[in-house]
Amino acid sequence: MENRETFREKVDARIEQLDAEIDLLKAKARKVKAEAKLDAVNQIEKVDQKREGLRERMDEFKESGQEAWKDLQGGVNEAIRELEDSLEEARSQF
Repeated sequence: MENRETFREKVDARIEQLDAEIDLLKAKARKVKAEAKLDAVNQIEKVDQKREGLRERMDEFKESGQEAWKDLQGGVNEAIRELEDSLEEARSQF
């Protein structure tokens, strides 16, 4: 069973990886042809929305007390999965 600090460190590391993947995706989107650019922009906006949702969940987690963090752990994990799914969908556009 992982403790609060271990979970936070693991999530922070995954967020850094996802942020790097998002930056790479944005760089690819800048290179696509004009007709595909609108689709790419829409996909990236979805990814950014999911990333913001994850940021909000992590803010809640970081502000939570020692007792409440377990309740928030599932929400953080779900937000990560949603961001990963959205990122995968966006990648498929390229």
